[in-house]
Amino acid sequence: MVKPFALRELLARVRAHVRRRTNPGVRPPSTIVRGPLRVEADRRVASVHGTELHLRPKEFGLLVTIAMEPGRVFGRQELLDTVWGDDVVVDARTVDVHISWLRGKLTAAGMNEDTIRTVYGAGYRFNVAAAEDDALASESADERENAVAVDFAHEPRLQSEMRTG
Repeated sequence: MVKPFALRELLARVRAHVRRRTNPGVRPPSTIVRGPLRVEADRRVASVHGTELHLRPKEFGLLVTIAMEPGRVFGRQELLDTVWGDDVVVDARTVDVHISWLRGKLTAAGMNEDTIRTVYGAGYRFNVAAAEDDALASESADERENAVAVDFAHEPRLQSEMRTG
């Protein structure tokens, strides 16, 4: 490292070096399924209820990192080191902005706003209960649709009323 250097950059490099030494070769599983969310890390594809999400590379990295260990709290610095890498020095609030964008995309796709929860003073965690609630809600909606279709199929009088309108 060439002088002069910022203390922040030095700390980021030391943390990254320690992380590499303590966790060499950690790879995410090829597919992560959390309720209606499906993340295929090898293909870099994420979907909710079968609809593909269009995520930026850092958003995808955050999603994989957080969804891989649901319930665990990830600090901003840990997410920066994991997703942004060793040699990049960015403000820790960058994580907040990317998490906000990721939450917006997950919510727009039909997931609960609380899927990625902020833990005050500590960081972020993937909320498994919210993801499972989304899966149960979509299953019961599908069951209701099928039940209505079956009722109409077995009632000729209702079928004729539906056609005439």
